[in-house]
Amino acid sequence: MQVQPSSAPGAGTTLDPVIPAVEGEFYGYSTEFTRGRPLGFLMKCRANKGRSITDAPDYPAEHDLTFIFGDTVAVCSPNARPSVELLGDLAIGVELNMTRITRVDMTNTAFYRLRLQKDGQALAAVCRAVIMMGQSEDVVPIAQGTILAVMTETGKYGLMLITKVTPTSVAVDACHILLP
Repeated sequence: MQVQPSSAPGAGTTLDPVIPAVEGEFYGYSTEFTRGRPLGFLMKCRANKGRSITDAPDYPAEHDLTFIFGDTVAVCSPNARPSVELLGDLAIGVELNMTRITRVDMTNTAFYRLRLQKDGQALAAVCRAVIMMGQSEDVVPIAQGTILAVMTETGKYGLMLITKVTPTSVAVDACHILLP
């Protein structure tokens, strides 16, 4: 399948194609978010999960997480105050997604086992259980070794293991699925 670079209004310099997640397809990947690419798009193409803030207004349905770099490094829902402030005028008139984010008390071994099994129903069950039992936070400070469960209004369920954090970047091993 050949994908052309985006030519959506406002996309301007976007060269990375936006390929939405396919319902029922399990994704396991490693990626990095940076100050220049702080938006998390839980989509099909592994190579560009981290997006520029200029992509937010053109692809609001794909914007699932926002990484915040400041005194601490954190992650939040696209509609949380720090994300809206980061997006500034780009957020005006755009309905931003709401994503529930909770820390998971899970070992790295259990995370990698679940990711390796590629069982989307099991992944969604873990996310639902953790998020329903835990306290979803507006802004979740992160550190190396943190494991997060995410659940979006659009039916995406995911786990992220933070493998490296610097003041300007976050590396993650992750998996997600889009369910009806």
